[in-house]
Amino acid sequence: KHDHDHDHDHKHEHDKKEAGDKHDHKHHNHEPGHEGHNHAPGEACNHNARGVAALASSFALERQGEVIGQGALMNFLRSVATSVHEGHAKHLFRCKGVVAIKHNNKKRAFQMVQESYDEETLEDWAPGEPRISKVVVIGVELDRPYFEGLMDELMATQ
Repeated sequence: KHDHDHDHDHKHEHDKKEAGDKHDHKHHNHEPGHEGHNHAPGEACNHNARGVAALASSFALERQGEVIGQGALMNFLRSVATSVHEGHAKHLFRCKGVVAIKHNNKKRAFQMVQESYDEETLEDWAPGEPRISKVVVIGVELDRPYFEGLMDELMATQ
């Protein structure tokens, strides 16, 4: 056996080493700033994205009642999608939610990644189930009062 330190865990067959064998440790060398994560040599590594993600925060908005209508939901989604350009968020990673739309017994879900979004019709609201619309916003330097205001505008009852 031979003594040396390793910065990360991997297996060696030290006990089966034959006399005179040399153990090459060149694969242990990491470029500065690449400690703690793995990718193949030469593979792109976006350190900036990891740094921005570390600054992310999120909050949930919840309102009793129903969305005024499908058009109001579309306006809400457009406003959220442009929130970065309008100065209400430094980065918008994701927004998702389930809403109750007036005069519609189906739950309506949406999900947004940056400026792209999709909607989906879900199951019926159960008899007696409270019509509660919920939205989660994830990003960096989010202007929560702005998003609260958008949610209030979206609702038929406040």
